[in-house]
Amino acid sequence: MDELIPEWVQTYDGEYSGEYGVKRLLTRGGNSYCSTSGSNVDVEFKLPGPFRIFSMEVNGSPPNYTASIKDLVVFLCENYPNRDDYKRYDDLTLDNYEEITAMSTDMKKRPKSLPTAYIRVPNHGSTKKNFDRPHKARYVFIKFLRPWAGSNIDIDSVSFFGISAKRTVLVGVDNMQEKQASMQHLLQAAKIMGDEVALRKGGYTMTGLMETKGHEEWKSIATRTGMKPGHVARLRRVISKVRAFQIAEVVNSMPDDENEELALEHQDLLMQKDRLDISRMERARIYELWKQIACKKKEVMCTNPIANSSLKRAESKRESAKHMRPSTESKGSPPRDDSKPGRNSNSKKPSGMNEAKTGTTGKRPLSRKKEKTDRESRESKSAPDSSKSGAGGHVRSLINVFEKSGMESRGSS
Repeated sequence: MDELIPEWVQTYDGEYSGEYGVKRLLTRGGNSYCSTSGSNVDVEFKLPGPFRIFSMEVNGSPPNYTASIKDLVVFLCENYPNRDDYKRYDDLTLDNYEEITAMSTDMKKRPKSLPTAYIRVPNHGSTKKNFDRPHKARYVFIKFLRPWAGSNIDIDSVSFFGISAKRTVLVGVDNMQEKQASMQHLLQAAKIMGDEVALRKGGYTMTGLMETKGHEEWKSIATRTGMKPGHVARLRRVISKVRAFQIAEVVNSMPDDENEELALEHQDLLMQKDRLDISRMERARIYELWKQIACKKKEVMCTNPIANSSLKRAESKRESAKHMRPSTESKGSPPRDDSKPGRNSNSKKPSGMNEAKTGTTGKRPLSRKKEKTDRESRESKSAPDSSKSGAGGHVRSLINVFEKSGMESRGSS
């Protein structure tokens, strides 16, 4: 949290002299600011931008001043304050302030003209006021009500503390838009594409890897899949970067009030007032923030529309590849003429092959060699069975034919 230096300060009640002018409120020590009026001195401060103010400090004048500040009321404003709106708080007392505060708690919406705080400063001392919550403001309107004694009011300095109220921007984030699309993209970014089969056999999915946390869970991946510990470490670093990228996407698109709450929760990592350096976060903290912000707003990998579309395309390609029949023709071969007899079209597989793969009772078409063998076997079955008449049965039948033909020739002669 930083001390906020106002751009300017002005008063409506004059100054005792230039040496004790209202600008003395911006510096500690030295001469104090001395007003010309003894009550209800109005002073305005303008900050260099919108800030979330957590606290302020008021230092009374040193002992050599006669009219050290006693009571003041503070208004933190987002827009330029209209002095007339605060006239009603002239001579406000602590009891009156407590009554106003009690009434405002019952209101659904607190009016902007209500005071932010009532502060009492010890005589010639100092006090620091922590507000009930951070207030977004660019202007601070203070009504110095009364001194401890004297006819004017003396104040040494006034300081404000807070952080920028601009939208918090995350820095230290790598662009992981393409790498978050699928498991293949993750493994490619980690340079461990050879471990994809082991991860899938181990039952790991994209969502499961994104949900993995802690050293023991990552160690179990190496044990379960047989991956090298160094490869698991690479994958873990890439996934941590993807989580940080998804956090940044959500933070950059969330409403201003939620963005403000995020900045308040991580003040220790704020740099340059409106930049949250996520690279300074530990992995465990990144994971918890990812679960808190990205998952709650359904911007995680498993529900990211961009990632989902990429995943669906990849899955459809894998499914279609399983059912595709590789072409047996070379790229340079001439197109087949299916009009010639004896050739089947290469655009369709024979129905028997499909049925055989699916386990149906369809018959596979016979090859030419098989057809010839079957034809010879059928012819052999239709021929006389020589096994019943012995090895010479066929020879004797031929002799009988010749003898019969010879007898017919002699008879004719």
